[in-house]
Amino acid sequence: MSPSRSHEDGFTLVELLIGLVIMVLVVGALSQVIISVSFNADRTVTRVTSSGSAFLTGARFAEDVGTSSAVGSTPPVSRAVTGCGGDPKALVRLLSVSGSAGVGIVVTSYSVTSDHVLERRTCVGSSVDDALAATPRVIAVVPDLALSPKPVTVECRATAGALAAPASVAGDAQCRLVAMTVVTKDRYSFTVRGLRSEGSSTGSAPVLRRCTLVVSDDANVYQDQPDRNFNDRDDYGESPGGRNFIEDRSRAGKIISGYFRFNLSGPCDGTASGEPAFMPPQRTLTSASLRLVFHDATQNLSNQKCTSQHNLDVLARAWDPATLTWNTSPVQQFPLDGLQPIRHGFTTQASWVDRSLTVNVLPEVRHWYPSPGGGDWANRGWVVSDMPNGCDEHESNKFMSKGSNNALTPRLVLSWTE
Repeated sequence: MSPSRSHEDGFTLVELLIGLVIMVLVVGALSQVIISVSFNADRTVTRVTSSGSAFLTGARFAEDVGTSSAVGSTPPVSRAVTGCGGDPKALVRLLSVSGSAGVGIVVTSYSVTSDHVLERRTCVGSSVDDALAATPRVIAVVPDLALSPKPVTVECRATAGALAAPASVAGDAQCRLVAMTVVTKDRYSFTVRGLRSEGSSTGSAPVLRRCTLVVSDDANVYQDQPDRNFNDRDDYGESPGGRNFIEDRSRAGKIISGYFRFNLSGPCDGTASGEPAFMPPQRTLTSASLRLVFHDATQNLSNQKCTSQHNLDVLARAWDPATLTWNTSPVQQFPLDGLQPIRHGFTTQASWVDRSLTVNVLPEVRHWYPSPGGGDWANRGWVVSDMPNGCDEHESNKFMSKGSNNALTPRLVLSWTE
């Protein structure tokens, strides 16, 4: 028998190809692992950096809001205004009064730079204007913001359950809860919040929970000139030097009615006595008192004991003092959209001269005022009319109006709780 042939050392072509494929797969998998580990490491570092920015920003922001307070008539929190150091693009500006001797007013503002950095700027001065003009201390609180048009937004609310306040002077007056939302370059988003204390010291008495509003619109309509607009002029608007009044009259064929309303978002008239700059929304109203000043009654002086009876009716439809006439006046148009009329009655004496009277108008103001359970009626104001009561000499009653331009004009005084 011949000896058997020994196998030659080495790999066949098929084996080499299989090994090559396995190597490619292993190397590819390892590469993915390395890339993934590197990417996650970078992302972890970025996320840690962003989280650190969020933590530091949140701590600073909460303190800045919590210690903010009004300075004179300047509100404690303002948005989209001139910031510290004269920065014209401040997202939010906060004021406070320093207890340190020689420091005075502290202004803190947050701004986004052209390099997409969120900066916190602080400056001090003897007044708000001095502080704004001072050289600021600048800290970069978030270095890498998103490239979107608004990587940082600021929102204000009066209470936790309130709607976001509009970006306006009146809206800024509501800023008690302030939130700043930041989006970083890696799309990490966080929100920092601060609660402004109502008891923040301003070096003066605490702000009263009361707002006195001055009449914003008024007008008269005359039955015997039904297509003519008089606004709040008296004597048919024919006397250029005449005083302006809200009037009412019940004389047959010559009835006069007076219209007026108040802007509930308007400025408070009593800031000098401790009222806030603007009436804040989302409060629980406890009182609403309408003050009218009875100027005089154009009736025979021999009948000074004549007492006039007046109705004060809530209006359901819109009116414009510049175009209102007798024929376009929204009288007797209830019910409208399910609303029912509210009427108040009061009396005046013919002998009165510039005497004030008050009417409780809380029921309708609660419907007009934006608060939980309120704000379901449009604020159209009131119409005042005189009721016939046997005073034959009776002509018309005059009440001070917006055009009277003095301290006797109609006022609405609101009080509330937090």
